[in-house]
Amino acid sequence: MKKILIIDDDIMTLQIMKKHLEKDYEVQIENAGYRFLKKIDEYKMDLILLDIEMPIMNGKQVFDELRMMPDYQHIPVIFLTGVTEPQLVMQLMQEGAAGYIVKSAGKEEMLKKIERVLTNY
Repeated sequence: MKKILIIDDDIMTLQIMKKHLEKDYEVQIENAGYRFLKKIDEYKMDLILLDIEMPIMNGKQVFDELRMMPDYQHIPVIFLTGVTEPQLVMQLMQEGAAGYIVKSAGKEEMLKKIERVLTNY
């Protein structure tokens, strides 16, 4: 079973997304990007869903750190965003993000994007 790690500072979002995904995937959650990086070796993941807007260390900063780690730079990252910021999304895609999901997207759309990324990596 594929393993997905969701990183988001909103506990409610984490719980909802975990509920949507846990039937098809093994799901782990973390509510802070900096905390994830501190204990990255404890996680086993095939895909990361990463919130863009987080306090202390935002999703882009976490992504940049991840891309500098040889053992983890191959893991696909799909960004989670509450708003569509075309410039930022384009920049993240150019830097190697596997995609993005608008948080208001429905469960089916989210599952399709995740499956597409996991199939192509």
